[in-house]
Amino acid sequence: LVLIWPHGDLTPHLAPFMRAGVPAITLRSVPGEPGLPVVSADTSAGIADAVTALAGMGHQMLTVIAHGILWTPPSSRPRNIDRAADAVGMRVRRRSRRDGGLSLREIVASELSSEDPPTVFLATYHEVSEVIASIRAFGKRVPEDVSVVSFTDSRFGGIAQSEHPAVIDVDSFELGRRMAAIVLEAIENGPPAEDVRIRGLARWVPGSTVAPAPRQ
Repeated sequence: LVLIWPHGDLTPHLAPFMRAGVPAITLRSVPGEPGLPVVSADTSAGIADAVTALAGMGHQMLTVIAHGILWTPPSSRPRNIDRAADAVGMRVRRRSRRDGGLSLREIVASELSSEDPPTVFLATYHEVSEVIASIRAFGKRVPEDVSVVSFTDSRFGGIAQSEHPAVIDVDSFELGRRMAAIVLEAIENGPPAEDVRIRGLARWVPGSTVAPAPRQ
């Protein structure tokens, strides 16, 4: 039994499977239920490489669009971003549509008009195109004035392929193969005794949406 991003108390739902001896694994980034191991990708190396590269280009203020489930507090990704930023002296601010009910365009505008505006935004792939459009609607250029980084990539992201966005990429196909191998092993020998973090799948890929920070 493979659960993807489950929520709430799973005990009553899992009881029939447990009684039948069916192994259960959850594929997500937040801690699993007792006895239910989590299999997920360790993205810390890709995040660290991205933040280090941005700092090397003079970026000092990063705004993370952080309302999706991938960025919720139990996830390791906010901690990885904070750790990488601390290592290079970069400041990080998180914004969410849940804060005041603002639209994404309004969030971008408020960030760019703040006393400490970011020179780079980080957002999940399906919102990168809207972030770029919002920056341009504010009268700024991408990447000359403001850089944008996508977390993971997808052909369904909506961004024009001509943009070639900078990406913290995760090899989803290899992740799927590795997860499938763990599931098959669980069928034969039972689920793993502890959470499994698959390393080496995340990498920093520079693109045309990132440039050196503008001089003040």
